[in-house]
Amino acid sequence: MFGLLRDLRVVDLGNGVSGPYCAKLLCDAGATVVHVEPPDGDPSRRDGPFIDEDAGDCGAAFAFCNAGKQSVVLDYTTADGARRLWQLLAWADIVIENEQPGTLARFGFGADAVLKAHPSIVYVSITGYGQTGPLRDWKITELTIGATAGMVDLNGAEDREPIRYPGHVMGIWSGAAAAMGALAAWRHARRTGVGQHVDVSMLEAFATCHFLFYADYEYTGAIQPRDQRELIEASDGDLYLRWVTSPPWDEFAVVMDSLELVTRPELNPPNGMTLHADEIMRIIEERVRTETRQHWLEVGLEHGFLTGILQRPDEVFACTHLNARDFFDELAVGAAATVPFPGIPYTVDGERPKTRRTVPTLGQHTEEFFTGLSEQRRREAPTLDETTTGRVALEGLRILDNGVFQAGTLPARMLADLGAEIVRVENYASPEGMRWAPQPDGESGALFWEQGGLHHEQHRNKRYGVGLDVKKEEGREAFLRLAASCDVVLDNHPYDVFQRLGLTWEDLQRVNPDLVFVSTSGYGAHGPYAKMRALGMVLELATVSWFNGYRGEKPRRGNPPIMDHVVAYHIAFLILAAIEQRDRSGAGAWIDVAQYEVGVNLVGDLYVAEALGQAVERTGNDRPGELLAGCFEGAGPDRWLAVSVEDSAAMERVRELVGDARLDAGADVERLRDAVARWCKSRAPIDAARELQAIDVAASPVNNIRDLLLDDHLRDRDFFWLVDHAPEQERVGARAFPGGGVRLTHTPARLDCRAPMLGEHNRVVATTLMGYSEAEYESLQERGVFGTRPAAADAIPAKQDLAARTGLSAWSYPWKAREMDPDFKERLRRRFGRFAER
Repeated sequence: MFGLLRDLRVVDLGNGVSGPYCAKLLCDAGATVVHVEPPDGDPSRRDGPFIDEDAGDCGAAFAFCNAGKQSVVLDYTTADGARRLWQLLAWADIVIENEQPGTLARFGFGADAVLKAHPSIVYVSITGYGQTGPLRDWKITELTIGATAGMVDLNGAEDREPIRYPGHVMGIWSGAAAAMGALAAWRHARRTGVGQHVDVSMLEAFATCHFLFYADYEYTGAIQPRDQRELIEASDGDLYLRWVTSPPWDEFAVVMDSLELVTRPELNPPNGMTLHADEIMRIIEERVRTETRQHWLEVGLEHGFLTGILQRPDEVFACTHLNARDFFDELAVGAAATVPFPGIPYTVDGERPKTRRTVPTLGQHTEEFFTGLSEQRRREAPTLDETTTGRVALEGLRILDNGVFQAGTLPARMLADLGAEIVRVENYASPEGMRWAPQPDGESGALFWEQGGLHHEQHRNKRYGVGLDVKKEEGREAFLRLAASCDVVLDNHPYDVFQRLGLTWEDLQRVNPDLVFVSTSGYGAHGPYAKMRALGMVLELATVSWFNGYRGEKPRRGNPPIMDHVVAYHIAFLILAAIEQRDRSGAGAWIDVAQYEVGVNLVGDLYVAEALGQAVERTGNDRPGELLAGCFEGAGPDRWLAVSVEDSAAMERVRELVGDARLDAGADVERLRDAVARWCKSRAPIDAARELQAIDVAASPVNNIRDLLLDDHLRDRDFFWLVDHAPEQERVGARAFPGGGVRLTHTPARLDCRAPMLGEHNRVVATTLMGYSEAEYESLQERGVFGTRPAAADAIPAKQDLAARTGLSAWSYPWKAREMDPDFKERLRRRFGRFAER
């Protein structure tokens, strides 16, 4: 039986997307999930497009999030409904809800009441702003919470209003974060008997993931531009080709048949990439438009270019790679028909179940479930340990982090925040690129590879740093020794890299039979594209970007890139799910996550609609069911206000608020939109948002990265952690980094340590976790198995100084900053009390 969580019992009180998607992840991993609906059903049942247009009672989002669950109907505001809900809670291990703070408490089902009655239960709440703070009660929509969290500011054209991400991306993202938090809390409850409240703020779940943008601002004062990465037009559509980080420049020029890139000295790296970026782009664009997207994708596969193509939904369904991996399930539509349905985006021990998904009808399982409830075995309550308050949830869990960039390293950081012990392993000769940039104030120090802001933010709280050359046979042996002492190995290189090194799942199993090995790459461990290089932005282009853009216009690649961060929450969840299976059965597991497949799930409801033949149009900030939605320019340069009006009563309140004499009670939406635009123009967005929230209308300023760092609500919730760095890390000192994306009230996340320096803990890890003697370690270090200095240490500063002078990290150039704050240090010093001092 496929099921990492087969014994877990979940009550899903959520509606819409965020709560139900959290429960969907648990359900797909084997948990028994009961979706509780009011008598008129989950509102997303009525949110089209519909599975059956004639019936009109099952929207695509409901089908995507709830297929495979049991549906029971009860009204907990009545005595009988409350009695039945208490029966469910007595049966459950985890309960999930996404109402406004305080809603369930008014009916006696808040976290305090439920935990008092059932001390070992895990109670998960997903809200816009969390259970505390000045914005706690603000109304949200996907547009407005995305605006608060900085997810709207960078999406769209530089000279136009910013736009939201398509579909229910924000709900799915926060649901994945909640699933991770739920399992972390459940592991603690299972071991101690102590349940707790998991407080998931959508704002914080998103805001913890802006790692590149925080680093650019905190180390150089740069705010990233909105429209910094354009697509390139091939002969049959658009693609993305990341020429900045392609293979050697001369090889790139030859493969592209554009020798001008090397014969003109001014275009050569590193200076040409920044100083003459427009001319380089012109040459590349002329060449690219002569061939098809598929041609360039195959070139990327053969030569190691980071290449991605913008795909239509029909091309995703027909994708040879996805079909070779047997990715799509089937969704039952009517008595006999089926349509493709986004499958589970991972395999367990090389297998993935093929499922014919069915969507429960409203209340389909009510009587059957409650009739059988008394016959089900009650779970024996764990022994209550009242001394655990303040202890970390994931105490005793050790993870070997061999990842690079974001998707492979961020999951380990997320779990480190919740108490896992992380051993960070890097090839010291060629460590990951995040160590290089941005340098403090654009100046490289003697140990410049220890000064990169991206590394500092991404790897804080990781206990040990090891520099190891696994290409050497002795380095491979040391890696296996370390794996034998760990619970989890996490890696995100293409799987053939581990195969070449002799570090396959079989190799790891031999030294540690109960190990959990999590591999994640762009396209998964098998299939035609398995060896293809990928970054999150490339995979987002292939799956999400078709739906992103202004109404009636071409698709746009989303910005900021979100794929790595959404994938990271899924991976962190899967690590904990696999640990649950191991603790239950004693068996380890190989979990392989294809990030491409997570991308399809990120807009899974839109693919369900497309499979039903209902084309999904790009709508900018508009969304079905909202009467008025948009970003309106406020007072000040590039300052915007996001507004969502969901019903006619709210429309009338807005009309009265803006008080425009040119409006009458029957004014149409476009006239009201113009009036709101005039009203916003003279107001600071935060002031306008407060006025609209006061009349129960969802609104928010469109925040940029500086706004988040200075935000009063995040300050009130102590979201940012001030991290001190080592004296050797010249001019770094104290920097503010985002805290965890979820909050466990009984075992809160905490800051334990800064990011480790390269090979900082070689000796202690070698002589403890690896089992070498001091003499053996010294010998291995002398032979270059362990090390602390990159091979290219003397070659990189020139490139880094250039990147720093542009105001952006090496990830971002050749594009320029939208804005530079010369006084950024003083701003942050006032906010955090100290900043950049050692």
